[in-house]
Amino acid sequence: MYKYNVCLVVPKQYLTSFPKDFRERILTLDSFVNHIQATQK
Repeated sequence: MYKYNVCLVVPKQYLTSFPKDFRERILTLDSFVNHIQATQK
């Protein structure tokens, strides 16, 4: 997935369902929206 510059975006409440070593690579929906808003300004 990262090889192709794809990032998984999930709602915050589902983040804990992924392995701890994988979570740092996952964006929450809120952080994704904030990132997009920041890049669009």
